[in-house]
Amino acid sequence: MKQFIIISTFLLFSIKGFSTVQQPDYLIFNKDTLYFNDLPNFISSPLEQIDSISHYIKKLIADLSGIETINSGCWRGFYAEWKIIDNQLYLSKVFDCETHEVINKIVVKVLGRRFVNGLLKADWVNGSFGCGKDLVDHFYLPVYRHNWKLLIENGIIINKIENNLTDNVDDGHL
Repeated sequence: MKQFIIISTFLLFSIKGFSTVQQPDYLIFNKDTLYFNDLPNFISSPLEQIDSISHYIKKLIADLSGIETINSGCWRGFYAEWKIIDNQLYLSKVFDCETHEVINKIVVKVLGRRFVNGLLKADWVNGSFGCGKDLVDHFYLPVYRHNWKLLIENGIIINKIENNLTDNVDDGHL
């Protein structure tokens, strides 16, 4: 019975070990910088819509550097910068989480698509994405004062719904 309790406790805490807040992708829209939310019902990175992309990018980074790293704050191995220009979503930069170097050349190999004038048209992106700005709390999941839900079809912003938390915030905490 004692072994069962020890093993159960270990499994419980090891599952919670994947609960680290992740390095978010960010989105430049007009003059604002928004951060993609890693919340239920939202996709935390538009790149994650591509099957096994994290695996391929981490493998190519490891092949180039000769080192395979694990970062609990960035299990994908990368984070990205996105831009909205004339309601079209573009990928502009992808960064290695460890070195923070731009790894767009690796992304080109994985996607088989090229950046044109520093932008890659993200016409594969579909779904609901949560974004926020003005960080309020960062304990378990980031909470932003200003939030938007973006509805995207084929990389085009179909709808942008704002949901601000200013009425629910008291001295910077929910």
